Amino acid sequence: MKRKISILILVMLMLPLAFFLGGCIFDSKDDNDNTKPETVEILPQSISLNQTELNLIKNETFTLIATILPNDATNKTVTWLSSSPSVATVNNGLITAVNVGQTTITAQTSNNKTQTCVVNVSEEIDYYTGSDIYYYEIETDNNQDYCVITGLKNNNYKNLEIPSKIDSYDVLGIGYYAFGEEDIENVKIPNSVTTIGDTAFGMCSSLTRVTIGSGVTSIGSGVFVGCDSLTSITIDSNNDKYYCVNKCLIEKTTNTLLFCYGNEIPSNVTTIGEGAFAYCKNLTSITIPNSVINIGRQAFNGCTNLTNIIIPNSVTAIGESAFSGCTNLKSVTIQKGVKSIGDFVFSGCTNLESVTIGEGVTSIGESAFSGCANLKSVTIEEGVTSIGIYAFSSCGNLTSITIPNSVISMGKKVFYNWTPQQTINCRTSSKPEGWSSDWNSGCSANI
Repeated sequence: MKRKISILILVMLMLPLAFFLGGCIFDSKDDNDNTKPETVEILPQSISLNQTELNLIKNETFTLIATILPNDATNKTVTWLSSSPSVATVNNGLITAVNVGQTTITAQTSNNKTQTCVVNVSEEIDYYTGSDIYYYEIETDNNQDYCVITGLKNNNYKNLEIPSKIDSYDVLGIGYYAFGEEDIENVKIPNSVTTIGDTAFGMCSSLTRVTIGSGVTSIGSGVFVGCDSLTSITIDSNNDKYYCVNKCLIEKTTNTLLFCYGNEIPSNVTTIGEGAFAYCKNLTSITIPNSVINIGRQAFNGCTNLTNIIIPNSVTAIGESAFSGCTNLKSVTIQKGVKSIGDFVFSGCTNLESVTIGEGVTSIGESAFSGCANLKSVTIEEGVTSIGIYAFSSCGNLTSITIPNSVISMGKKVFYNWTPQQTINCRTSSKPEGWSSDWNSGCSANI
């Protein structure tokens, strides 16, 4: 009996040792095993280009830049192909215009994702390169004198290659309205220029092509306002501040649309800048993407052939005179994301018939709908607290309007020029303290 107990104790003592030795025998991994884990390939999901359409002249070059997503894709190799190398060649994104015609450049990823750019090549342009035709002013920065072009002495030349120096001064700027209303067709802006002022090329109705150098870091508002013939803006691919895509000139950091000669706003644009589409007579329709938060002042001012507009939920503010003078605009839908409608936003929209103001709007600015002679229907939701002076003046076809209880501030002459055939329904039982004593001055409507 004692012997059996001794054997049992011995077996129990040996078990841990057996497990230890077994682990050493069957564990084939060495502590020093440097075998690398299997690499998981991340495939490209999309490819985009910094241009989808280019207008070049013979012998001109431009570098297309491809962006592959996701950023951590394993293989970011891009294969480039020109559908017609006799028109333009491409080498690692560098396009060289060879002959007049059209070709399509294709960028392709390792897993066959593609993006294309249409390249139109025209004959060489004979640019005037002299420096004797410009007015300029001398300015100083860090004790260094430079010049800013302020205008033309004569307009005998249609095609201008702006010089990088005038009278030994570096040309660093193009001033306010410097080329305004000039009869020019093609302009090349050198790399030396850093600043292009407000409306620098405003109302140049014959301007068709602009090339902007790599050095430009500041472009003013309305820079190409009223340039109805403009069909090509090319920005040096080395410019870190601006780019052009879908016929739109865009500031990179803020995603602000500065100018557009097309009718498609890129989906990354957050602000439609001041005068971006102003006086664009060719614009008949536009879709504002959900990325847009702000519509700047005079953004669509004077677009006389624009017929309707839907302002998406993403937009929170509509700037002063944004759609003023859009004489063929017939309907407007303002979604609930908009908080304020600026002064004169729809003033002079003589064919505007219906407006729906979303429930998110809290203020309607001065003369916002003034002179909308054909306006027949306006819906103002509860939530509007302020209506500016002359907001609905001279709206002769608007038979009635209802002012909700939420309105606590009302400017003077809001309904100026209304007739006895029109009716104003005020949901409040008495005039709120914040309403001007002259809110209905010059108005003979039924209240």
